[in-house]
Amino acid sequence: MKKLTLGEIKKIKEFRAKFPAQITVRVIRSRDYGFAAEITTFRGCYTQGDTLAELVEMINDCVRTYLDIPVKFSSYMPTYLPPVKVAYDLDVFPAPRRVDQQIKMLRISREAARN
Repeated sequence: MKKLTLGEIKKIKEFRAKFPAQITVRVIRSRDYGFAAEITTFRGCYTQGDTLAELVEMINDCVRTYLDIPVKFSSYMPTYLPPVKVAYDLDVFPAPRRVDQQIKMLRISREAARN
């Protein structure tokens, strides 16, 4: 891995400071068993995923995009993960009969960055 300059380290710290400790996400299970999410913490942030794992990945990508984090610093940013119980509940959360039928609200906490 490339050694970071003092300027890059300073930038990383500035970008990390933009991330709240928790975000609120509204998750909707689609008819095709995928997921759609609105990140209510950030206005206008919507994403989707075919699986829960993909949804979590897309939520994190959406937050990094919203906060305008350069791609070269993405690996140094925090990652939001749902609690295990919430992840389990969502994974077994059945597809709705109507589009507006089942919605789950959850708060997702971030984990410290890898470096």
